[in-house]
Amino acid sequence: MDDITTIEEERMGELQQERLAADSAKSEVSPTRKAKLSFGQKISQHWIILVGAVFFDILALIPGIAVVFNFIFGGILFLYFGSKKKGAGSELTKIALPIMAGSVIDFFIGILPVNIGAALIRIALS
Repeated sequence: MDDITTIEEERMGELQQERLAADSAKSEVSPTRKAKLSFGQKISQHWIILVGAVFFDILALIPGIAVVFNFIFGGILFLYFGSKKKGAGSELTKIALPIMAGSVIDFFIGILPVNIGAALIRIALS
């Protein structure tokens, strides 16, 4: 009976050592730690929003309603990047400010790609 208990204790000790080794390996390469991405990699992750930006910039070439399309895309951008965990204030600043400033300039120039610029600014800030 003593031999069985000793063998079980040895196995328990080995299992505990393996668990500790696995835990230390996990802590060295933590999945929660994000690696810094280059700007090109960030753009490739958010290609769908850039396609939408191009579409809305084409629609915004129509004089008079360009500002409306810019603000619609700003709402889409907020829904795409908006996080439920964070406060909405920082997202509004990162999205609304480029859209509003670009729309004012676009009102006078008419061909400024405001939506692409706002999307690239938001991607760069993420």
